[in-house]
Amino acid sequence: MSRLLTTAYRTRSALRLPVINWHKSSLQAPVALHPVKAETLPDADIAVITWTVAEWSALDHVFLNSDTSRGHEAEEWRDNWLSYWPVGTSEEEEPLLYYQLVTTGSGSNATRILLVKSEVHLAHPPYITGVTQLTETIIRESGVKTIISTGTAGGATVNQPLGDVVLTTQAHIELEKSENTGHCTYNKTTVTGADIFNRYKPDSDGVKQLMLPLAEVWNESAVTKSLAEVNERSGTSYTAADLVNKPLQPDNLKDNQITPAMDTPLLTTDFYFIADGGTAEQYCFLEMDDAVIGHTCQQAGVGFGFIRNVSDPVVVTTDAQGKAIPPSVREDWSGIVYTLCGFYTTYNSALTCWSALCQMDKG
Repeated sequence: MSRLLTTAYRTRSALRLPVINWHKSSLQAPVALHPVKAETLPDADIAVITWTVAEWSALDHVFLNSDTSRGHEAEEWRDNWLSYWPVGTSEEEEPLLYYQLVTTGSGSNATRILLVKSEVHLAHPPYITGVTQLTETIIRESGVKTIISTGTAGGATVNQPLGDVVLTTQAHIELEKSENTGHCTYNKTTVTGADIFNRYKPDSDGVKQLMLPLAEVWNESAVTKSLAEVNERSGTSYTAADLVNKPLQPDNLKDNQITPAMDTPLLTTDFYFIADGGTAEQYCFLEMDDAVIGHTCQQAGVGFGFIRNVSDPVVVTTDAQGKAIPPSVREDWSGIVYTLCGFYTTYNSALTCWSALCQMDKG
């Protein structure tokens, strides 16, 4: 759920994101516009925001470098992104964001898309004020009429397999940190936007032919390595029968789906919340920023939507013998799955994002 992990997990995959053969679909590749760095952000019709480094890399691969394969360790592509500092801040500080610019094609009907990697997050300083500033800055300087947040998310039910993609325009917010609650007048409310995805027909363009079935990443070997790591960390002896539930069964990951959920809100929290299969069924996924984006956009009269992938499926609370699994083990298991798979699940949501953008109005 756009996790900024504080624990380093070691289990990784050597699988590379593929060269994208766009001809397998009716989609055309994004066209890079190569903006020149300036004091203000470039004009755009729609902004797409992502959050973690793994999400950023997968987004860059789909939108800017789809003609080469990419491993999770790649970093050289970052040099082509431009950094942005708000007026009055020093470049010795961390930037507010990094950006690039692409378009859906040429001519008057082309849509200019501002790609944004956020350097602020609801769970870390400067907390909600930073995410609000990020959104307001993008709207004010680029003139976008729509903002989409995309990246990883926690599954809300056991019927959401690892690697599936979900779209919504509703977000409910539940904040606990005093750094956020003291600056949020809309805590514990739901923001609902216009259905910006009303023209989107999932896979009508063949985008699923380009997606990566997560069974290629989360397979028997990955399960074995992940179990070894969680048991080593916790001094336990859990097996696949204990921890590999329905959304993590490799046989359920061979054909990942794209699901519009316009009538169901996502849940935004400022704490890491792992669903257990019964506590979050009223939501379509769990994450840690989007409701702030939605509220700020609504206040400015700007459209908004969210396209997320299930990188953190529901984690079981009891083992095969019915014994409670400690919260620390559940969190480690979720973190191991995310570290191993989040780069690849985000590839699927980045492709879906491009597919949706190509079917959307400018705003």
